[in-house]
Amino acid sequence: MIQREICDLLIQSEYGKYLDIRSVADWQQVLIVDYDQLEPLILGKQNSQRQRILLTPEPIFL
Repeated sequence: MIQREICDLLIQSEYGKYLDIRSVADWQQVLIVDYDQLEPLILGKQNSQRQRILLTPEPIFL
């Protein structure tokens, strides 16, 4: 199931851990945020090796 695959990636991320995501049901309760709300997190990690796991374990291209 695609939803489970996406959720599994979120669970591995710092953001998912911060939100305490452990299941698809948890993920469905997360409020929608826009880039402006996430930008400080993304830019704050830009020069760090940890950046790639901030939002997703997949590479982030800026």
